[in-house]
Amino acid sequence: MASSSGYTGQDPMRPPHFSNPSKSRITKKEPIILQQILMSKDRKIVIVNDKILHEGQSISGAIIIKIEANQIRIRRAGVNAVIKLLPATKGMNREI
Repeated sequence: MASSSGYTGQDPMRPPHFSNPSKSRITKKEPIILQQILMSKDRKIVIVNDKILHEGQSISGAIIIKIEANQIRIRRAGVNAVIKLLPATKGMNREI
């Protein structure tokens, strides 16, 4: 008489360190948050995810291709994208 209580749902022919390829390829991309752009005639610097970076450096799997006055151009996983610097929140004028 066969008992099904010993079955754990694992394929007995699967290698011990085998992982499901569909699950292992799924990775969450960390968002890229452009916080500040600093430009002078001699250099261009950005602050992204609380890190100071230059053109050609990478963060969260993305390479900074170009730093411009109000945006950066990046490449991540072979896809080019533009991240714009959000304008500062304007204060409200109130009469008291």
